[in-house]
Amino acid sequence: MHNSASSVGSEPWVEWYCRSNPFYVEVDDDYIRDDFNLTGLATVVPHYRQALDVILDNDFDDSVTDDSASEHSYTSMNKAASLLYGLIHARFIITNA
Repeated sequence: MHNSASSVGSEPWVEWYCRSNPFYVEVDDDYIRDDFNLTGLATVVPHYRQALDVILDNDFDDSVTDDSASEHSYTSMNKAASLLYGLIHARFIITNA
């Protein structure tokens, strides 16, 4: 089953996340998609690829059928996405200050 657990409704994940975390600014998708800006983060963030998909609002395959396991998967992906976005955000702020 394909779903986009990355955003609430049609609101992009980054907008949703920044709205609920007022100390964050929206990092441009081009900055996030540039592999140079993400160097080394794959070894720090669990489920890096899936977390990046969440941030970029890409659909991913969530083949878990158990509702409680699916809820756990959704929660863990959002935690990983939050960690990854925080690290990307820090780099963005430092390089654009």
